[in-house]
Amino acid sequence: MSNPTRLKRNSQSVTSTPKPKKNKSPRLISPASCNIRVPSGHLIVSDKYNDGHGIMQLLKDQVKVIVESNLGQIDFYPSPNCGVIHLRENDLIDTARWKEKLKKLMKSPLKVIILAEKTLTNDQYYDQLQTSAVIEFGMVLLPVFSSHDIVGYLASLVNQESRPVHCNKFLVKKKPDPINEAVISSIKLLPSIGESKAKLLLNRFHSIAGIAHASLEELGEVIGSSSAAAVKSAFQ
Repeated sequence: MSNPTRLKRNSQSVTSTPKPKKNKSPRLISPASCNIRVPSGHLIVSDKYNDGHGIMQLLKDQVKVIVESNLGQIDFYPSPNCGVIHLRENDLIDTARWKEKLKKLMKSPLKVIILAEKTLTNDQYYDQLQTSAVIEFGMVLLPVFSSHDIVGYLASLVNQESRPVHCNKFLVKKKPDPINEAVISSIKLLPSIGESKAKLLLNRFHSIAGIAHASLEELGEVIGSSSAAAVKSAFQ
């Protein structure tokens, strides 16, 4: 005669109890895939600046600030499609580290702007950054000399994005686009390129990456064969 108690115990041993899932540690947001929401007139700031840093206080006097964690490689979001990186004076010395950061952002759909602190003691490192950021990675690089410069650029970007849209554009005086101005400044770093040619290139190819991928013939149609050859060689 079988023992019902034993059968019940065996039945319980056969039935597997699902193990509770372990909570995974939070992952950093990748700028290439994040769809971050930036309210109009606001600036999203990495929480690493929320430590009594002078930049944070200056920002709060200029724009509405939202502090967020896990922003990945980006330090500031003035808009959903624009990310700003801040490289301090000491950051420029660590060439391998900032190069790795820029490589990770190459596939990002964001407009990436780099604000790099430039001083008399880091000129050589800034020159290396300029060559890599503009020529190699096709990003926008702007030198900053103080916290006020950084806040000024960020406030301009926020104000540009939150500017009201008017039905009659002829009644409103058009303000310069800080992003386009920054891109033009970077394009002018290319050989044989001045203000007018930089604007022509931006108008035709829309970005530094577009200029980098343009053929020699396409460049020649805009700025002439001689300048086109110089620009093409800079990206090779």
